[in-house]
Amino acid sequence: MSCTMKKTKNAALVAVGAAALPLLTAFPASAVPEPSAKAQVVRSACPGEVSVSEDGGRVNVKIKNFKASVGGDVNPKEAQKSCSFSISIRIPQGFTGAVASTDTRLAADLDPGVVGELTQSYRWRGSPGSDVSMHAVAGHKGNLQFTDMVPTAQLKYARCDAPEFLDLETRIRVKSSDPSEEGWLSLDSPGGGMTYSFAYKVCNR
Repeated sequence: MSCTMKKTKNAALVAVGAAALPLLTAFPASAVPEPSAKAQVVRSACPGEVSVSEDGGRVNVKIKNFKASVGGDVNPKEAQKSCSFSISIRIPQGFTGAVASTDTRLAADLDPGVVGELTQSYRWRGSPGSDVSMHAVAGHKGNLQFTDMVPTAQLKYARCDAPEFLDLETRIRVKSSDPSEEGWLSLDSPGGGMTYSFAYKVCNR
């Protein structure tokens, strides 16, 4: 696989390999909140679904019909797809949370000269700026997985004891300088989707 990664726009994001990540916490295991975190899509520009892991520490997002294609008889407009949506996150009372890592799983079928790009951003509504990550891969066929971790010292926590909205944006694009080459990149594949893992800490009183 030929895989390159572009420098992120925010230093808070650090790219790692495709290994599964443990849930990061900012408190002793004895203080872990009950798995009562809830999430639901409150605004979406594209069809999708969201679910919360049993431990309340991960939010899984699936976007339907999210595929970018280039080459052949494909309409040039299909070379890029973007989706923005908001998720309502209810964090257990007495705690606050931050996105500690993002894990994105895709599928690709790219001719050697075709490049697929993934750009993602997220932020708590009302907070300044967004955390942005970018990844690119060329000539790949098969599944892909990209994981980005936020250093502990740079976690951006939500407000305490209040429903919060996490604004998300995802964009995929495929491009080629050779019109004879074809390729596609998709999040709507078996096992495809995004997982946002949260770190919790006790609110200051």
